[in-house]
Amino acid sequence: MPNLHLTYFNIEGLGEPTRLACAMSGVAFEDVRVQFSEWEALKPTTKFGQLPTMKVDDLGMEVAQSGAMLRYVARYYSTSLLPADAAAYLKVEEAASLVDDFNAAWAPALLIGMRPEKIGYPEGYNKTEEGAAKVQELRGKFVDTTLPQFAKYFTDFIEENGGAFLAGATPTIADCMLLPALRKFTKGFIDHVPKDCLEKFPAIVAYISRMLALPAVAAWYENPTVADTAGPAATPAKDTPMAVPEGLKLTYFNIQGLAEQVRLACAVTGTEFEDVRVKFEDWPAMKPNTKYGQLPILNVDGKEVAQSWAMLRWLGRFANGQPSSGPLVPAEPAAYLKVEEALGFVNDFQTAWAPCLYIGMMPGKYGRPEDFAKTDEGQALIKKMREAWVADTLPQFAKWMSEMIDANGGFIAAGHLTVADLALLPMLARYQAGYIDHVPKDCLDAYPTITAYLARVRAVPEIAQWYSK
Repeated sequence: MPNLHLTYFNIEGLGEPTRLACAMSGVAFEDVRVQFSEWEALKPTTKFGQLPTMKVDDLGMEVAQSGAMLRYVARYYSTSLLPADAAAYLKVEEAASLVDDFNAAWAPALLIGMRPEKIGYPEGYNKTEEGAAKVQELRGKFVDTTLPQFAKYFTDFIEENGGAFLAGATPTIADCMLLPALRKFTKGFIDHVPKDCLEKFPAIVAYISRMLALPAVAAWYENPTVADTAGPAATPAKDTPMAVPEGLKLTYFNIQGLAEQVRLACAVTGTEFEDVRVKFEDWPAMKPNTKYGQLPILNVDGKEVAQSWAMLRWLGRFANGQPSSGPLVPAEPAAYLKVEEALGFVNDFQTAWAPCLYIGMMPGKYGRPEDFAKTDEGQALIKKMREAWVADTLPQFAKWMSEMIDANGGFIAAGHLTVADLALLPMLARYQAGYIDHVPKDCLDAYPTITAYLARVRAVPEIAQWYSK
């Protein structure tokens, strides 16, 4: 009887990276496929109302969050999918986050045809003549503009790391994520996305061919079952501690935003870094010279690393000055799985808020005119979306969050401060700051478990000291 039981729809989607990791690691698992017609009845019984979920028999756990499942399989069943070497690990996590960005960039073009209400359009809008045209517009823009940009990023990443796989000579979790993310565009089932849309990128086509030619991957797609050659989960290879980096420099805007979790990780672990703050008026000139045209950027031993989630995981796992309460990224399997699940949950929380934020900052992402936020219609929609988020979305996430805090000794995972808390603290703090239009700064007061949690995390000595500066 397999130890792992993965439940997802009968598509590749979010379940496929974990399936591939199992196949490549020789881990037998129960592959439960749910029909879409069954989902409405099943959804209320699933964790966070979502799929995939995975049961791990020997840990007595059921977890959500596809990234958590993928990393668990990679760390405890594979010797190569998630390296124990600090430098290699950072490269892999940066690549994995780039794939996440790719999926996020596709999301508006997907949602406009499936759930337009998620991005500020009326429910059923996609079934109208105007909505059908908007679907075509957003998907055409993705194929013509966004896809080529990411194809270049992926091509550069592959070439910089030896020309075989995303992060080196052997496949990693990043490749388990990227292969299905690319393959969906070649199957011809997405309206207004030609199935030959990748053929203009020969390095990407060659990469897909390399991945599909791997014996374990080829066998999986020929017969999606895995003969168990890995046995039970093992103690992973001991992490190679990172030396204190010379000249660690973090560059971001003079706000908390995406960089604050990284700053907090440095503060908690006593990792010295140069905290460079960029003025918004300086950004247009600076942007073309940054990796992927984004901030934050972390300079590590003279090399630039993008992706705040990669930075956070790297510091949490490899920094030397771990808190006395326990490591920010635990090595014990159950605790590790809880922390990664919590990180996925925090990312979902951020993703749920994103349309409410960007409709006021970057409305073009959602098919609106660039000056939309300055119009009366735009202002009305911003108000409507943010008020709905406070009334409907925030309470649901607050309920899940409160349950997690209660179940984990007052923290979000593992019973002590972890990277998941460092990610969640600044995310919650923004809603108390009072600077977001139509989001009352007392909106969290209705959730005493969360306000107590915030006070608890802020009282951690290193965090209190960081905010006292």
